[in-house]
Amino acid sequence: LYDSIEKPVIIRTRVHIPSREKGLEAIEAVKKRYTNYNRIEIDGVKVMGDDFAFLARVSGTEPIIRVMVEAWSQEKAEAILKEVLTVLKEALGEAA
Repeated sequence: LYDSIEKPVIIRTRVHIPSREKGLEAIEAVKKRYTNYNRIEIDGVKVMGDDFAFLARVSGTEPIIRVMVEAWSQEKAEAILKEVLTVLKEALGEAA
């Protein structure tokens, strides 16, 4: 029964950060990049598009930003992940 239901592609990753403050600055950069999308800004930022969604948040226990991307195709999920990681790494002063 459930095999016929379309399931989203989910990719989870993490980005190491030098400090919580730098991580929060990087999250702010993501918020600015995605101002034209529906967003929830509780505990990080969740951005929702027509065919994708992602959550980026600073971990409360480790020096990382957790990123989770959902999309209806592998290609879209990977493209969104690449875009989000580029924004985060630029904000952290790293090469993307």
